[in-house]
Amino acid sequence: MFLIRLGPLRRWPRSARLTKSRTPSDPLQMNGRTAHFSSRILRRPGRQLLGSGLTRRPLSYGLSPARPSPRYTLLATTLGLGALVSGATVYALEGTDASADPLAALIPDTLRRNTTHVAQKTMLELLRSYFTLLMCEIPGVATYGPILLNQCMSFRDNVPVLGPAAWSVVEWFVYHTFFSHYTGGVSVEDCQPVMNALYAKNMGSLLNYSVEALERTGPGGNESELNGEVIAAISRAMDSLASYEISGAKGTYAPCSARMKPTAVAIKVSGLVSDPDLFKRASQNLQVNGVSPFRLNGPPFPTLSSAPDPLSRSDHLALDDLLDNLRSICRKAKASQIPLMIDAEYSWFQPALDRIATFLSAEFNSADPIGESYTPTVFNTFQALLRSSPARLAEFLDEGQQRGFSIGVKLVRGAYLVSETTHWREARAAGRPGVPNELPVWASKAETDACFDALAASLVQLLASNARSAEGRQLDQRQTNPFSPIEVAIMIAGHNPISAAKVLKQLRDKEGLARNIDGQIINLSDSLRGRLMFAQLYGMADNLTSTLTHILVPTQDVSKQSQPFVFKYLPFGPVDKVLPYLARRAEENSSLLEVKDGDSVLSLERKVMGKEIRKRIASFFILS
Repeated sequence: MFLIRLGPLRRWPRSARLTKSRTPSDPLQMNGRTAHFSSRILRRPGRQLLGSGLTRRPLSYGLSPARPSPRYTLLATTLGLGALVSGATVYALEGTDASADPLAALIPDTLRRNTTHVAQKTMLELLRSYFTLLMCEIPGVATYGPILLNQCMSFRDNVPVLGPAAWSVVEWFVYHTFFSHYTGGVSVEDCQPVMNALYAKNMGSLLNYSVEALERTGPGGNESELNGEVIAAISRAMDSLASYEISGAKGTYAPCSARMKPTAVAIKVSGLVSDPDLFKRASQNLQVNGVSPFRLNGPPFPTLSSAPDPLSRSDHLALDDLLDNLRSICRKAKASQIPLMIDAEYSWFQPALDRIATFLSAEFNSADPIGESYTPTVFNTFQALLRSSPARLAEFLDEGQQRGFSIGVKLVRGAYLVSETTHWREARAAGRPGVPNELPVWASKAETDACFDALAASLVQLLASNARSAEGRQLDQRQTNPFSPIEVAIMIAGHNPISAAKVLKQLRDKEGLARNIDGQIINLSDSLRGRLMFAQLYGMADNLTSTLTHILVPTQDVSKQSQPFVFKYLPFGPVDKVLPYLARRAEENSSLLEVKDGDSVLSLERKVMGKEIRKRIASFFILS
């Protein structure tokens, strides 16, 4: 049993909870309370568990291996030590002179005053963003807007002439507001001007054909089949990116000329099939057969148990076809040196998605013949929102260590809080078997943040070991692991500036892989390029993205053949197909209506844009 304890924490009762009184005054400070929380992530007392160490889960999950390997125990220990690093390090930046430490720019109050991102927008972009954010502030838009749009689409499909005519008006409005604010366009070709503009600002593009699953409320069909239209669209996107040349002020990024391109692709796997509940049944298949999603013994979805298989024959055929199509996409991604991210989805889909991501990682992230390190092609996504994420990540790392393939991780906080909570409550009320006794998500944002930071710290520790090995450095005894460090690459995807600051400070002050230059920028080791990425959603957290690009890399030093450290998640697809994604973005922006100093975060951002609009209008009349 691995348990983190710091001396002062022994005086805390086990039932101690994170409270406001224990929150450090420094917004970038993490002290022993996070280490204590990390121990709660790794050890949950008072429950009947299967397995041992970090692999232990409630018996009802039925997805854990019976015993962890010795290497797995070591990896679990490393994961815990990463949490200890995050919990024991003090970040005292709030009182630091901003001219002396670039990370001071990431303090929330300082970041809020940064208007560089607004100055970089065109007048049309400012007007569109101002109106879109104003709409998000209207009560009920996020709640009832998607319902109204679904009714409009139903009217379009069922009422000849008048229905399509009415939808064309609605579609025009959505396209020129929410759609253009949060997405790059209908196709990859539509996204290219946006990608060029992002690259000119030292930002990469993480493209996603944003067609995803909608949870079914009724019984599904008897046949499972692939969504050929979506698969074809993703395949065409990969072909376009393979031959894509980014042109801009810094020159042209020639196709396949660099180690990694300033582009990546994310896939919502549930959007590739006609019946998304296929992944729910596939997850149940793993549970019935006692198979861990991360262990590669046997076929992806076996039939080992005498119990009835939740998957029908057509389900098995559909999953086989799906894997074949994903392999084809992965081959294109690897040939073009474009990272491919498997997005996280509902927790009841996730075991099947983890299984698919692990099989693809083993095939396309395997070490080359001479054993040199390189950036993984396939990345799996882990949501810090889920209580199971620390154990799942440790098991994924262990399998990569044992099988000899590198690990790509996209770390997010998670966007399915409401769906996860509602689904769990309904399942409990219906008395469905295998439902855990506690919510699958953390009970508070503070717990989610602490989980995110602990996982990020442990991944950065492994990443630093890789980078030092790549540079040919000798690890000192304090940093040496009892096993060869597994090759990892990570994308820190989120809008929390404190978490980004912690990652950069760990790399600079503990790992020695970054240094300040003139108190203005942080020069990250070149060995981290392609291994470390930050990402934010297009249309959101622009001030954070802009600040990261300014403090990480000076514009004049960016090589046309170097992958950016900062990315924007850039969805694309037909307007009516991306409505679920747009609804979530509107809901997230509505959650920013919490008042701070008289204004909500959303209102403050809109007012900054309004001020810039008035400034430009005034300048126009003065100059004219």
